[in-house]
Amino acid sequence: MEQITRTRSAVLFLAVSLAAMGVGQLLLSFGRDFVDAQQPIDWAHWLILIGAVGGALSTSGFVLGQLGQLGRIARAFVVIGAIGFGGMVAIDLMLWTLPADPMLDDALRAALDSPQVAVPFLWVGPALFFIGLMLIAVEWVRLSARAAGLFIVGTLLNGVGAATRVDGITLVSSAIMLAGLGGLLAATSVRPLAGRLGLIPQRSSSERG
Repeated sequence: MEQITRTRSAVLFLAVSLAAMGVGQLLLSFGRDFVDAQQPIDWAHWLILIGAVGGALSTSGFVLGQLGQLGRIARAFVVIGAIGFGGMVAIDLMLWTLPADPMLDDALRAALDSPQVAVPFLWVGPALFFIGLMLIAVEWVRLSARAAGLFIVGTLLNGVGAATRVDGITLVSSAIMLAGLGGLLAATSVRPLAGRLGLIPQRSSSERG
């Protein structure tokens, strides 16, 4: 039972974390002027950071049976991705504190476009975060194929949104991922989940009769 409780708690923790990240992305979609006007806290970027850290912490609590090499790699991806998100948010928070100046904006844009900044913090880091979550979701297929499928589709769409920089796709992907997590929680009550994990022996047809 303890294993079941930890699993469900981790899924709920991940859902809350991704919800925070989704709200942060929603705030960013309102534009830079809106973000710059947030005082005294840049809520958009802090919510994204909280969501990334929460996502990394939640994966350490997944106990969907004994994970193999794939599960360990997936968790490493999520942690590395969360670090990438942290770097990206730190850069954005620094930009948020600077005054608006066209010359300064051009210099900062050139710095952000440099490979040593863009590759680890803007491209690879966030991508690894969602790739890791997608690989972890493979472990959910035996629990709820529909919920796992929804979550995997959501992570793939998030990658498309990040690559195309279309806010609408990113927001839709967040909603789909949350729907998948909600479906997992709804479809796996304590006893059915225990039975699927082999923690509660299934009765034979003769015993049921």
